[in-house]
Amino acid sequence: MNSYDLYIYTVFMCKLIMIMTACLHFILEHRTINPSILSNLENIKNIFEFLFVFLMALLLLYIFNPYSPKIINYETRLLIFLLGVILLITSNYGIFLQDTQNTRLFAKIQGLFGK
Repeated sequence: MNSYDLYIYTVFMCKLIMIMTACLHFILEHRTINPSILSNLENIKNIFEFLFVFLMALLLLYIFNPYSPKIINYETRLLIFLLGVILLITSNYGIFLQDTQNTRLFAKIQGLFGK
């Protein structure tokens, strides 16, 4: 299995986990259950939704990079490449960065790039 296939499976799994947590949250919302469990499910769903959008934006940037030769025309590549950039810019990073482990991870990643 090459890295592209692994990436696609990862994106697919993020989406499946997001859908499963959203369905579970919807079902448990209508039963008497501890509100902290519902809150945790909501947070998990939001994290996986963020990861899905982020990974899809990276995939769009990879597939529709206007500087690599592909079969689709230039305008379409440029528009979808810009869509990926816009998705990356407008993503709600605050949801994902609320967790201190995620914050430490991003601090390490920034350290790799010299920030």
